[in-house]
Amino acid sequence: MLNWNWYAWDLTNVNNTYQVPLSVNPPSETPAPGGIAYSNTVNWLLGAQMTSLTIDTNGTWVATLQRLGATNARVVWNPDATTNFSPPAIWPAFQMRDLSNHITSLSNLTTISVGVAPVILDSAPALAISNLDKTSLTLLWPASPPGFSPWLTINLASTNWLKLTNAPVSASGNWQLTLPRSNGVSFYRLSSQL
Repeated sequence: MLNWNWYAWDLTNVNNTYQVPLSVNPPSETPAPGGIAYSNTVNWLLGAQMTSLTIDTNGTWVATLQRLGATNARVVWNPDATTNFSPPAIWPAFQMRDLSNHITSLSNLTTISVGVAPVILDSAPALAISNLDKTSLTLLWPASPPGFSPWLTINLASTNWLKLTNAPVSASGNWQLTLPRSNGVSFYRLSSQL
């Protein structure tokens, strides 16, 4: 059985009230690096199922995640030392993100440096979604490598994803696609599936 506990960390006294600096409450506060890391970790794990957990001979841990929308990811860290790690060639690793959400392309890398802070190796590029206004939203993703397309579903419990056939526009090394907003809930992902 796995047990996880969250303890008060780095409390600060503000007007005789102790606050945890990674908190983002009230919303006007800027989160501390710990809060950013916590938020990013939640995003890595939300809706994912861990399918395996291994430790290599260097003590590097690898948690394999199966995400909704048929994409895999691997969270990699070494609790004892900073060491080099070579992702197997059969892994479809496209990019690496750290706890601050800095993205490193893995297209020309055979070895990465890992340490106590976990990184996630994504099998698809990051898809950014922004709201332009109340009537439209924009999807943005890297143009390189080619072959990734946006997909849509309205129900994450379903395996039915619809490939968006709208033509994206090239914008500063990225693809950009503006879509009309719907009144319902929509989920988007990138995939190289045909």
